[in-house]
Amino acid sequence: MIVVMTSDRGLCGAFNSSITRATKRKIAELRGNGKEVKLFCVGKKAYELLKQDYSRIIVGRLSESGASR
Repeated sequence: MIVVMTSDRGLCGAFNSSITRATKRKIAELRGNGKEVKLFCVGKKAYELLKQDYSRIIVGRLSESGASR
């Protein structure tokens, strides 16, 4: 399980992009080692940036409001 933490909004584009790139590299590394990967996204941007490629492995998300979806 990888817990990905980003911002919900604001002027954090480079911050969010760096976290997303690192997450994608870690997913590839773990899968390359034969591991099953699951993601839990904390922050709206984590989910938005990863859902297109990894929606099947996202098991949950939490945003600024504290409401789990």
